[in-house]
Amino acid sequence: MCTIADLVSLLATQILGNSLYAYVLALGLLLAIFFGFFLLLFIVNNRLNAIAKKNPAHANDALPQVLRKIHPFEYAGIALYIALQTLTINPLLNRVISLGFIALITYMAVDASSVLLSVFLRRMAAGENHHATAPILINLTIIGKALLWVFGIFIVLSNAGVNITSLIAGLGIGGVAVALGLQSILSDLFSSFAIHFDKPFVVGDLILVGDQMGFVEKIGIKTTRIRALQGEEVIFANTLLTGTQIQNFRKMRQRRVVFTIGVAYETPRTVLQEIPALLRTIIENRPKVRFDRAHFFQFDPSALTFEIVYFVLTDDYKTYMDAQQEINFGILEAFAERNIALAHPTQVVTLRQTIPEALRVDLD
Repeated sequence: MCTIADLVSLLATQILGNSLYAYVLALGLLLAIFFGFFLLLFIVNNRLNAIAKKNPAHANDALPQVLRKIHPFEYAGIALYIALQTLTINPLLNRVISLGFIALITYMAVDASSVLLSVFLRRMAAGENHHATAPILINLTIIGKALLWVFGIFIVLSNAGVNITSLIAGLGIGGVAVALGLQSILSDLFSSFAIHFDKPFVVGDLILVGDQMGFVEKIGIKTTRIRALQGEEVIFANTLLTGTQIQNFRKMRQRRVVFTIGVAYETPRTVLQEIPALLRTIIENRPKVRFDRAHFFQFDPSALTFEIVYFVLTDDYKTYMDAQQEINFGILEAFAERNIALAHPTQVVTLRQTIPEALRVDLD
């Protein structure tokens, strides 16, 4: 029959420099910390899920996503490390355990940072045309995570006793050589980031670059593709787009239209004075159009020129062309009713016949 003395004697048994009692305490501490983490995460996740059900906007917040990334093996590793600290361990083994713990903490920190980076980039890209910026968002996330993992690996190597100073110096020299070779690609890459964050245009916008006008179809890492109005695809380097003037017609709320008409010089002055009011009436009778002004502008070689300005109250190009067409028809009809002649290029040549002086004397 086992007595208390036998149990105490058993617990005092030394195994690898630690008593069995120390191992039991370490196991108890490990289980307590593990289930403590498990219970805490369970309660917090349930609470966050309840909040998300009441307000779905919080479902994709950073904290719930970070907590969902914490796996049982991670807090089991933390619990194991803490429990092992209560035991006497061989220095070499203890060094390996410490290095493993640092690697685990680094992994968890990088993993959490990756989640926070993804949430941050999604928040920045949120809003209109989010689907259009998704490819760049994915690329930014990949690059950011890669940098975080490189940083984490350097931390682990530094704690393992590796001299990372010379390693970083070597990588720096190699990086400069690679950067020089990929200078054009890297310029386009950073230009794509600038386009993504600054948003001078997004997919679907109608833009004018130089003499090329078209709809943006794709914003890539190196190039941006535009579908020209004639139907062909025009490809621009991202560096070119960030270094040139771009006209974006999507955000245009109204279109200002300026055009001129010329009437014949034979038109009476009283009729000329009536033309601005007549033009105003013609334009104001058109829908989605706001009249601005009409003036007798200048004397041209073959016409008396009137300048007309009006606004089309939409950015739709077809609506503008329809309005201009109706205005032109209205002008032709109104001028025809009043016998106002539109000017056309003319040139008057005057011929004079002269008699030589000698013939003129004989005739006298």
